[in-house]
Amino acid sequence: MTRTQLLLCCAVLALTACASATQTKVVLSPEQKDQLKKARDILVACLYVNTVQLDDGKSDASTIAQAVAEACSRPFYGFEEAVTMKAPRYVRNKVHEQQRPLHAQKALVVVLKYRQNPGPIKKAVDEGLKKHEEFMKLRMKDKDASPSGA
Repeated sequence: MTRTQLLLCCAVLALTACASATQTKVVLSPEQKDQLKKARDILVACLYVNTVQLDDGKSDASTIAQAVAEACSRPFYGFEEAVTMKAPRYVRNKVHEQQRPLHAQKALVVVLKYRQNPGPIKKAVDEGLKKHEEFMKLRMKDKDASPSGA
């Protein structure tokens, strides 16, 4: 399963829960679409980074997936919030309640994909870390260049 398929699966599950509670068509503004994309990207990055860090390739994949899901509980919650941002609070709560037990299953897809072909996931993690390092260097330069030095 590709990253896009995994993300679509998460979105479909969350939206299905919303659709069962209400039949209202949801239209997102460009800002809301951007928020949804950022939440998705954060979740995928968390799943990838934690899979690379936690999977030794020998331990039970389900056990690793459970640990990855636990490490990514906030990004899962954030993604669910972004998917259901226009839904009433009671629907959003129901989505969280329904999706929480599925987090480990979703993480298992990533763990198994990583075990099958670790290259693309490792590459994505390495690129993400490189971007983060560049960002931090720029941030430090900006901080040093500021008049107060803070």
